[in-house]
Amino acid sequence: MKITHIIFFLLCCLFITSCDTADNTIEEYPDWQAKNVKFFQNLLDSIDKGQKDKSWKKILTWTKTDSGNVSSTDYIIVHKLHLGESDRCPLYSDSVKVQYLGRLLPSTSYPQGAIFDQTGTGTKLDPDTYVPAKFAVSSVVIGFSTALQHMHKGDWWQIYIPYNLAYGESGTSGIPGYSTLIFELRLVDFWR
Repeated sequence: MKITHIIFFLLCCLFITSCDTADNTIEEYPDWQAKNVKFFQNLLDSIDKGQKDKSWKKILTWTKTDSGNVSSTDYIIVHKLHLGESDRCPLYSDSVKVQYLGRLLPSTSYPQGAIFDQTGTGTKLDPDTYVPAKFAVSSVVIGFSTALQHMHKGDWWQIYIPYNLAYGESGTSGIPGYSTLIFELRLVDFWR
Protein backbone atom coordinates (compact mmCIF):
# COMPACT_ATOMS: atom_id res chain seq x y z
CA MET A 1 0.00 0.00 0.00
CA LYS A 2 2.84 2.37 0.76
CA ILE A 3 4.40 1.81 -2.65
CA THR A 4 1.17 2.73 -4.44
CA HIS A 5 1.02 5.97 -2.46
CA ILE A 6 4.61 6.75 -3.36
CA ILE A 7 4.01 5.96 -7.05
CA PHE A 8 0.83 8.05 -7.03
CA PHE A 9 2.72 10.94 -5.37
CA LEU A 10 5.58 10.72 -7.91
CA LEU A 11 3.16 10.63 -10.85
CA CYS A 12 1.37 13.71 -9.50
CA CYS A 13 4.69 15.52 -9.12
CA LEU A 14 5.70 14.54 -12.63
CA PHE A 15 2.36 15.71 -14.05
CA ILE A 16 2.52 19.04 -12.19
CA THR A 17 6.10 19.77 -13.20
CA SER A 18 5.46 18.86 -16.82
CA CYS A 19 2.62 21.38 -17.20
CA ASP A 20 3.73 24.50 -19.00
CA THR A 21 2.48 27.54 -17.10
CA ALA A 22 3.71 29.82 -19.89
CA ASP A 23 0.69 28.75 -21.96
CA ASN A 24 -1.62 30.22 -19.33
CA THR A 25 0.16 33.54 -18.93
CA ILE A 26 -1.21 36.62 -20.60
CA GLU A 27 1.23 39.16 -21.95
CA GLU A 28 0.41 42.54 -20.42
CA TYR A 29 2.13 44.67 -23.07
CA PRO A 30 2.01 42.85 -26.43
CA ASP A 31 3.72 44.70 -29.31
CA TRP A 32 4.34 47.53 -26.86
CA GLN A 33 7.07 49.33 -28.80
CA ALA A 34 5.10 49.34 -32.07
CA LYS A 35 1.87 50.34 -30.31
CA ASN A 36 3.50 53.30 -28.55
CA VAL A 37 5.41 54.52 -31.61
CA LYS A 38 2.29 54.33 -33.78
CA PHE A 39 0.10 56.08 -31.19
CA PHE A 40 2.48 59.00 -30.79
CA GLN A 41 3.09 59.36 -34.53
CA ASN A 42 -0.67 59.37 -35.25
CA LEU A 43 -1.20 62.04 -32.61
CA LEU A 44 1.62 64.14 -34.05
CA ASP A 45 0.30 63.69 -37.61
CA SER A 46 -3.15 64.93 -36.60
CA ILE A 47 -1.61 68.12 -35.19
CA ASP A 48 0.65 68.59 -38.23
CA LYS A 49 -2.38 68.36 -40.54
CA GLY A 50 -3.61 71.68 -39.20
CA GLN A 51 -6.18 70.56 -36.69
CA LYS A 52 -8.69 73.39 -36.10
CA ASP A 53 -8.74 72.88 -32.33
CA LYS A 54 -5.99 75.22 -31.12
CA SER A 55 -6.02 73.68 -27.64
CA TRP A 56 -3.73 70.96 -29.08
CA LYS A 57 -0.09 71.85 -29.65
CA LYS A 58 3.29 70.22 -30.17
CA ILE A 59 6.23 71.60 -28.22
CA LEU A 60 9.87 70.99 -29.08
CA THR A 61 11.88 69.58 -26.18
CA TRP A 62 13.92 72.14 -24.30
CA THR A 63 17.06 70.13 -25.12
CA LYS A 64 16.79 70.92 -28.86
CA THR A 65 16.73 74.06 -30.93
CA ASP A 66 14.72 74.62 -34.09
CA SER A 67 17.93 74.50 -36.11
CA GLY A 68 19.54 71.10 -35.97
CA ASN A 69 18.64 67.46 -36.15
CA VAL A 70 15.05 67.34 -34.96
CA SER A 71 12.87 64.24 -35.26
CA SER A 72 9.18 63.74 -34.61
CA THR A 73 9.94 62.29 -31.18
CA ASP A 74 11.74 65.48 -30.12
CA TYR A 75 8.31 66.93 -29.38
CA ILE A 76 5.75 66.50 -26.68
CA ILE A 77 2.06 66.91 -27.44
CA VAL A 78 -0.12 69.01 -25.14
CA HIS A 79 -3.86 69.41 -24.90
CA LYS A 80 -4.67 72.57 -22.94
CA LEU A 81 -7.67 71.73 -20.76
CA HIS A 82 -7.70 74.96 -18.73
CA LEU A 83 -5.59 78.10 -19.05
CA GLY A 84 -4.19 79.93 -16.05
CA GLU A 85 -3.93 83.67 -15.70
CA SER A 86 -0.22 84.19 -15.15
CA ASP A 87 2.12 85.46 -17.87
CA ARG A 88 5.27 83.79 -16.50
CA CYS A 89 6.50 80.20 -16.87
CA PRO A 90 8.89 78.20 -14.69
CA LEU A 91 12.53 77.95 -15.70
CA TYR A 92 14.54 74.73 -15.70
CA SER A 93 16.21 75.84 -12.46
CA ASP A 94 12.89 76.61 -10.69
CA SER A 95 10.85 74.54 -8.29
CA VAL A 96 7.17 73.78 -8.85
CA LYS A 97 4.07 72.72 -6.99
CA VAL A 98 1.90 70.50 -9.22
CA GLN A 99 -0.98 68.05 -9.17
CA TYR A 100 -0.74 65.20 -11.64
CA LEU A 101 -1.90 61.78 -12.73
CA GLY A 102 0.36 59.69 -14.98
CA ARG A 103 -0.80 56.70 -17.00
CA LEU A 104 0.31 54.44 -19.84
CA LEU A 105 -1.49 53.53 -23.04
CA PRO A 106 -4.17 50.84 -22.66
CA SER A 107 -2.83 47.32 -22.15
CA THR A 108 -4.26 43.84 -21.62
CA SER A 109 -5.40 44.36 -18.01
CA TYR A 110 -5.79 48.14 -18.11
CA PRO A 111 -8.24 49.30 -20.81
CA GLN A 112 -7.86 52.92 -19.65
CA GLY A 113 -4.08 52.61 -19.25
CA ALA A 114 -2.28 51.69 -16.04
CA ILE A 115 -1.84 54.58 -13.62
CA PHE A 116 1.82 54.57 -12.57
CA ASP A 117 1.98 57.74 -10.45
CA GLN A 118 -0.39 60.36 -9.07
CA THR A 119 -0.67 62.98 -6.34
CA GLY A 120 -4.14 61.84 -5.28
CA THR A 121 -6.55 58.97 -5.74
CA GLY A 122 -9.00 58.07 -8.47
CA THR A 123 -8.77 57.78 -12.23
CA LYS A 124 -9.12 61.50 -13.01
CA LEU A 125 -7.17 64.44 -11.60
CA ASP A 126 -9.33 66.23 -9.04
CA PRO A 127 -7.91 69.63 -8.01
CA ASP A 128 -9.93 69.54 -4.77
CA THR A 129 -8.54 66.24 -3.49
CA TYR A 130 -5.11 65.87 -5.12
CA VAL A 131 -2.28 67.05 -2.89
CA PRO A 132 0.28 69.14 -4.76
CA ALA A 133 3.77 67.68 -5.06
CA LYS A 134 6.82 69.94 -4.83
CA PHE A 135 10.01 69.29 -6.80
CA ALA A 136 12.60 70.90 -9.05
CA VAL A 137 11.78 71.17 -12.76
CA SER A 138 15.23 69.71 -13.41
CA SER A 139 14.44 66.54 -11.40
CA VAL A 140 11.90 64.99 -13.81
CA VAL A 141 12.12 63.38 -17.25
CA ILE A 142 12.85 65.68 -20.21
CA GLY A 143 9.30 65.60 -21.59
CA PHE A 144 7.76 66.52 -18.23
CA SER A 145 10.23 69.36 -17.65
CA THR A 146 9.59 70.61 -21.20
CA ALA A 147 5.86 70.89 -20.46
CA LEU A 148 6.44 72.65 -17.14
CA GLN A 149 8.63 75.30 -18.80
CA HIS A 150 5.72 76.26 -21.08
CA MET A 151 2.96 76.28 -18.47
CA HIS A 152 1.58 79.22 -16.55
CA LYS A 153 0.34 79.16 -12.97
CA GLY A 154 -3.15 77.64 -13.04
CA ASP A 155 -2.72 75.82 -16.38
CA TRP A 156 -4.20 72.33 -16.53
CA TRP A 157 -2.90 70.27 -19.44
CA GLN A 158 -2.90 66.73 -20.70
CA ILE A 159 0.59 65.95 -21.99
CA TYR A 160 1.85 63.09 -24.15
CA ILE A 161 5.54 62.26 -23.84
CA PRO A 162 7.25 59.88 -26.31
CA TYR A 163 9.41 57.17 -24.77
CA ASN A 164 12.71 58.81 -25.74
CA LEU A 165 11.80 61.93 -23.70
CA ALA A 166 10.65 59.72 -20.80
CA TYR A 167 12.21 56.41 -19.65
CA GLY A 168 13.57 55.27 -23.00
CA GLU A 169 13.97 51.73 -24.26
CA SER A 170 14.66 50.20 -20.84
CA GLY A 171 11.82 51.75 -18.83
CA THR A 172 11.82 51.93 -15.05
CA SER A 173 10.00 50.29 -12.14
CA GLY A 174 6.36 49.81 -13.18
CA ILE A 175 6.89 51.41 -16.61
CA PRO A 176 7.98 49.13 -19.45
CA GLY A 177 10.47 50.33 -22.06
CA TYR A 178 9.12 52.26 -25.06
CA SER A 179 6.21 53.66 -23.04
CA THR A 180 4.47 56.87 -24.05
CA LEU A 181 3.60 58.69 -20.85
CA ILE A 182 0.26 60.49 -20.58
CA PHE A 183 -0.14 63.01 -17.79
CA GLU A 184 -2.94 65.20 -16.58
CA LEU A 185 -0.90 68.02 -15.09
CA ARG A 186 -1.93 71.16 -13.20
CA LEU A 187 0.65 73.81 -12.31
CA VAL A 188 -0.37 75.16 -8.91
CA ASP A 189 2.64 77.42 -8.27
CA PHE A 190 6.36 77.86 -8.91
CA TRP A 191 9.26 79.81 -7.51
CA ARG A 192 12.85 80.67 -8.38
